[in-house]
Amino acid sequence: MRMLTWNTRGLNSDIKTTAVRNLVREHRVKVTFLQETKMERIREPTIRKIWYDDDFGFIFSALVGKSGGFYRSGISRVSS
Repeated sequence: MRMLTWNTRGLNSDIKTTAVRNLVREHRVKVTFLQETKMERIREPTIRKIWYDDDFGFIFSALVGKSGGFYRSGISRVSS
């Protein structure tokens, strides 16, 4: 199983979202763990920009103060 873990130090820029998307798609990653997203919330359209098909689930934990934020996604068969 291919996994990607990355301390993104913020995921709000198109550059970082594109970099994650390219890695996920190029390597056909099944599970991603992104730390320090610095996001208060993440919505499904943002996940769809990163993920390569419609078979996924995700969990998100918001930042606390100015640090934190955690995101995990994966194909539905792995996430459930």
